[in-house]
Amino acid sequence: EGPKDVDLGAISPDGTLVAIRLEKEDKIVLLPIGDGPRRFAAGTLADDSPIQWSPDGRWLYVLRKGDPFRNQIYRVELATGRRELWKEIAPDDRVGTYGIRDVALTPDGRGYAYSLGRTASSDLYLVEGLR
Repeated sequence: EGPKDVDLGAISPDGTLVAIRLEKEDKIVLLPIGDGPRRFAAGTLADDSPIQWSPDGRWLYVLRKGDPFRNQIYRVELATGRRELWKEIAPDDRVGTYGIRDVALTPDGRGYAYSLGRTASSDLYLVEGLR
């Protein structure tokens, strides 16, 4: 039982909350895993997607998609709504790519990984003087 229009989610370190983005409302909400009311995550914006909580549960890392090749990861202090840019990610070489897809952080927030969509590369030949 629960929301059906969910995009991405992150479980709090103590296992009591899950941060999800409701596509219909275009907001991140914090849902208790047990009983209790849901609440909106202060400091998050429309189109943010939750990625990971900080180990102490104070911060929520969110992905802010800009253009398909440049995304920002912010950390949002949930008690105050304070928002800080943590990392901007972009591929070194955009040739043959069609954008950043999934982003993941390590539980300690010290490392990250992302997938990049790529098209198959091809060779182009120029032939002159054919008859």
